[in-house]
Order: sequence, then C-alpha cells, then structure tokens
Amino acid sequence: MKNVVIASLVTTVVLLILSLIVNISFIMALGECCAGLLGIIVLIDNFIYLREKFHFLNILAATTLISTGLGTFNTYISVSDNWEALISRVGLTSNDSIIIAQLFVVIYCCLLLFLSGYYRSLFSANKHTNFTQRNNIIRKLILKLGNILNKTKTLSAMFFWSLIISIYQLYLLSTGKFGFLSQGLTSQDGTINFDVAIVFAFIPMTYLVMGCVTYNLQQLKAIVNPILVIGSYALISIIQLQWLFIGALRRELIYAVILFLFGLRLSLVNKFLSKKEIWRLTVVGVIILFLMSAGIYLTSLLRFLMNNIESLKNQSFIDILNFTIKSFLSFNSQDNINISQKFEEGLNDNLSTRTFVLSALALILEKMGAPPKALLGDEFLFNFLRSLPGFLYPEKYGIQTSETLYSQHFGIPDVDIADSFYLSAYIDFYWLGVIFYPLFFYLILNLFVKIIMQLKNNIFITVQATATLIQLCLLGGESPLISFFVGLRDLFTTMMLISIIKFLFRNNKFNQKI
Repeated sequence: MKNVVIASLVTTVVLLILSLIVNISFIMALGECCAGLLGIIVLIDNFIYLREKFHFLNILAATTLISTGLGTFNTYISVSDNWEALISRVGLTSNDSIIIAQLFVVIYCCLLLFLSGYYRSLFSANKHTNFTQRNNIIRKLILKLGNILNKTKTLSAMFFWSLIISIYQLYLLSTGKFGFLSQGLTSQDGTINFDVAIVFAFIPMTYLVMGCVTYNLQQLKAIVNPILVIGSYALISIIQLQWLFIGALRRELIYAVILFLFGLRLSLVNKFLSKKEIWRLTVVGVIILFLMSAGIYLTSLLRFLMNNIESLKNQSFIDILNFTIKSFLSFNSQDNINISQKFEEGLNDNLSTRTFVLSALALILEKMGAPPKALLGDEFLFNFLRSLPGFLYPEKYGIQTSETLYSQHFGIPDVDIADSFYLSAYIDFYWLGVIFYPLFFYLILNLFVKIIMQLKNNIFITVQATATLIQLCLLGGESPLISFFVGLRDLFTTMMLISIIKFLFRNNKFNQKI
C-alpha cells in the first residue's frame, strides 16, 4: 500500500504542476482524478487496517480529496466540450486558479495525514503494531469500541436504543415535525427545533450499530427472541430509509452507508482480515454502494416531483413512495416523456455541476488580491459564535453568514457556494491555513477522544461520540465550518444529557450495562 499511496501523491502533484505549465485542461483533469483516487486509497487502507491505521484526520483528508478531486474530474468529463463556458459561468477566468486550489487542498490533506501518523504507518517495519505514540489514544478508542460492540449483551442494549431513536423519528415524521427537504429542523424565527436536532445527533450512532448488528445477527437471535430481533431490524431499516427519503437527504445517505460499513468492519476489529474476508466485505460494499446509488436516484426523483407537484406535499409517505415508483416506471410512456426528459436533464446538470465543489476555493483564490485580504480568523470566530445556543449568545442571530462575509470582503455575488473546511482555512489565513486548521482539528478531536476515554463504564457515550466524530470528518469536503462546530456542540449536549440520565438511574441494572 505504501508504494500505491506515494505513487498516487507524486502523480497528482506532477500532473497538476504540468497542467499549470502547459495549460492543457485534460492533464488538469487527470491530476484531479489522481487526487480523488488518493483519497479512496487512504479510506480503503484505514478500513482494512482499522486497528492499526484508523484516525479521524485520515477520514477528513480522504473525503476532502475525494470530493475535490473526483468532483472536479466528474464535472470535467460531463461537460468537457463546454468546460471553458462552465468555468466562466461560475466566475473563473482560467484553469490556473483551479489547479492552485487543488494543490492547496493536497498540501492541507498531507498535513492532516502527517498529524494523524498515517505516513509514519506506511514506513513502519511492522504494520500490525502501534506505529506511533500520537495515534495510541485513537487506537485504544477503536479497540474499546470494537470490544463493546462485539459483546452480545452490550450490542443488544445499543440495538434497543437504536430502536427507541428510530421510533421517535417515526413520530416526528408522522406528526409532520420533520418533512420534505428537512422541513422542521428550524422554526420560522430561525431557531433550531430541539427535538429534531437531538434526533439528528443520535442518528450516526444508529447507522454504526446497525452495521455491527448485521454481522452479529445470529448471536443476537441466540439471546433474544429471533422474531423480535428480525422485526426490530426490519423496522429500524424502514424508518431510516423513510427518514432519508422524505428528507431528500442525498448527502446523508452516503454518510449512512459509510458508517454502516464502518460498523460492519468493527465486528472484525480483533481479527486481521484474510484475503477471503476482504473479498467478502468488498462484495457486500459493492452491493450496498449499488443500493446507495439507486437511493440517490430515487431521492433526486422525489425532490423533482415534490418541487413540481404541490399536492404531493400533503400525501403520506406510502402514497409519495408509490407515486415516485410509478413515475419512474412510466417515465418512458408517451404521457410522461416531457417530464422524463426534464428530470434527466436536471439530474445530469446537477450531478455534473454540483460536484464541482473546488470552484468556490478557486474563485476566492482569484479574488484574494495582492496583498492577500485574508480574514485573519474572522471566519473561524463567526462560525463558532453562530454555533452557540441562542439562549447563551442571543447576538448570534445578528452575525452575518459566511456567504455574506465573502460577498462583502471579496466582492463576489452573495450566493450559495460550496463552503468547506479547507475553504475557511484559506480565507482565514491564506496559505498558512494549511497549517493552522489541521492543527486545530488535530487538537480538538484528540481532546474529545481523551474525554471519551476518561469516561468509565459509559458505553452509550463511547459509541455515540465515535459515530458523531466520524460523521463530522466526513463533512469536511463540502460542508461549512459551522457544521463542525454545531456537531461538536450537539455531541457535548448529548454527552451531558446521557451522563445526567445515567446518574439519575444509576441503580438500574439495564442502565449499568450502557
């Protein structure tokens, strides 16, 4: 794996620099593709050698490279004949800013991988040992998590809590408190609805637990009524699919699949994967990815139909699902041919242009000017303040959004751009952002891991916090910095809530198990 990682990194840098010199778009696209493949390799390497190499920073680096590299490559091959027109439409003048932006991202991700100890692991004499002291606490967390979820009684308790969370999700869906396009997450005055937000905080844990349950289903049926286990498993699966489908949460669907696969891998954390087991997991992964792609397609179709057919918004989930499937099956009929063409055109345009998340950084690169007009930490501070609870900091509602800040500072249109962690790094500290932001993520993630490890006999918090931190790192490629702060805020809130509940019911035998 060492040679593959190094070759991918060197090829990426060489192709990007070469395209900067000769100004050939196709060479640039190949460099972007190599950057994305590097991210995939890092992700797979962490998945296979979970106990030895896993680190939250590796997940952050991998997903950032995948979203920027493969996202740009996908856009290029989709609109290659109109590439110049596309970059002009988003406000760019040449490929140079795109190439420099990707080089910034590559350096940023390399530092993340350095801080995690990943590079040192590649050159370690024995890849199955603890390769660096800095990664020791993360390794202990993964081993602790794997031991927790491989104990049948503990897993059954977490499975029960996943069922409770899912039933509450069903309540929110059936009462209309959570609806199409995540309606209900915020109230009319812009404040967050606590009951919906708290469910979102627990959902990552549910996906991870379901992955472990899938592998250990036979063991669960040995201690719990098999009909009850299968029925609960089916109910949770249906509710989670309904939640993702009704909310049209395409991005969250991808995160759900990754967390599910991570839970599946955790079931084998104490084993070194043989080639047979790797192939088996690969086949399962391919099947799940196929189902995920079908889910994204159906979710996109639902979004299209709901935006074009007003009466659907008042229908039940079964009616909406039934109508969506019928529409899909009848798309080629003469009556629906125009609707079919309109949907396919919109979907193709969306998939080709929305993946060009690197365009935001490229645009800021062109607008930065000389001397650089970096915000010197304002972006970081404003996002942190806006993530604070309103009752603690009421002035947060007067703080301008990132888009407005960019518009005023750099003179770009106040539009919805592809905000991200690395974009905030560049805007705040120019090229020094590749140092300051990775250091911040390293310190804050290690702090939370240390807090988790200090909590004795608190299984629920260990599982929930680990799943949340993984999801927050998955967000890094194409979500604003505020999502990271909000995720940490919600994690801290749920950790406090769970601790209070455990203290109040400390003498309860079931409570002592989690």
